Amino acid sequence: MTIRRRFSIKVKKELYLAAPPGRSIWAQAPSYARPDAPEMTDVISITRRGPVLGDANPARYYYTELARRRHSPDNGRTWEDGAILADNRAGFHGNYERYTPLNYLDPDNGRILSLTNEALLDCAGGKPQWYGEGNLRARTMRVFYEISHNGGRTWTPARQVIHRDPEYNARAWMPGLAYGVNGAMCGNQRIVKTGAGTLVIPITVFVTESNRRNILECDHQTSTMAGFLLGRWTPDMNNLEWECSEFLDIDPQERPSGLTEPDILYLGGQRVFTTMRNMGNKDKGIPSLRMCALSEDDGRTWSPARTLTYEDRTPVWVPACPSEFFISPLTGRIYWIANIQPAPVYRGIPRYPLTIAEFDPESLCIVRDSVQTVYDKPPDAPPQRRYSNWGSYLDRETGEFVLTLPEEPKISWDDYTGDAVRFRIALDEW
Repeated sequence: MTIRRRFSIKVKKELYLAAPPGRSIWAQAPSYARPDAPEMTDVISITRRGPVLGDANPARYYYTELARRRHSPDNGRTWEDGAILADNRAGFHGNYERYTPLNYLDPDNGRILSLTNEALLDCAGGKPQWYGEGNLRARTMRVFYEISHNGGRTWTPARQVIHRDPEYNARAWMPGLAYGVNGAMCGNQRIVKTGAGTLVIPITVFVTESNRRNILECDHQTSTMAGFLLGRWTPDMNNLEWECSEFLDIDPQERPSGLTEPDILYLGGQRVFTTMRNMGNKDKGIPSLRMCALSEDDGRTWSPARTLTYEDRTPVWVPACPSEFFISPLTGRIYWIANIQPAPVYRGIPRYPLTIAEFDPESLCIVRDSVQTVYDKPPDAPPQRRYSNWGSYLDRETGEFVLTLPEEPKISWDDYTGDAVRFRIALDEW
């Protein structure tokens, strides 16, 4: 049975920040800073590709040249520069990486939680920056957090996320996670808070045990699982106690590239839903998919991962890249933003068009006839152009869902210029 489209969209694309030549600008952490005021907080990261300082090898690596907090008093119209979080303007040393934070405003207590990832790198001598299950980044990635009690004006010192039980520490920081053995990272996927007060935070877990999978068939040649950090505020609201969900895995013989970049949706009660990235393999006829799972205990345990489908149980074809749920402030309907394709694809591309579709919370499926294009690649854009890896927020004044992302590459990956753009998506629902 054909399901009629029940919404339409109006999209405005705006230049957010023009990038200097050879740089790409990311604005992945937009968030309101207070529950009842137009103040906002964000982090702007200027990234580039360059060599390792003092290394004769000409290989170039992606790195953050400058990351800085910003604060807006007027709903994002104007911004004031804040603290510098990372500064590599003198060059890239190739031995350490700090990621752009993810910000979350808790509407119940006005605290802002800011999470980031830190890892060691070993990029000297032309060694890969990300690839291989034994790489230093995969074995040393940890999650740290800061809290603001005053709308993002000041922040607590950074603390490492560590399980609340006393046997855990900075090295053995979660069940199944140990510094120097394997690591985990949070991405820019949205955080949800359940009715029980648990913050559920998506993470990617690196698998570094030998022979677990043929890593040559894995995304970035790194085997991964999906998981969730679970945080609860202490009674004084000045800190969080941490736990972790079970990790979600998949049969490596069936789909060699593991699960990563989970998005998340709170369905009420103790029910939480997720979809997860899985990269395909064209030589083996394995398409890229979003896998999905359901938790009925606030994100602690999960159903086995299955393919995300339409209501007729056919797969939703997507490249291996991020996605996000959001809920309409007018009707409560649930929407999913991704790079939905008309046919199977096998890698992390193409990341266009940017699409939106309605999600049915009863069948836990995407409504096929609701899929609409938010924005497609212009004809004169390079073939590598992508519309993914965004930050997001719901504009309190206009009701628009807003995405902020680097429109990269502007020219080519070798040039690596990418302006930050902003998409404003207005829903007309019936």
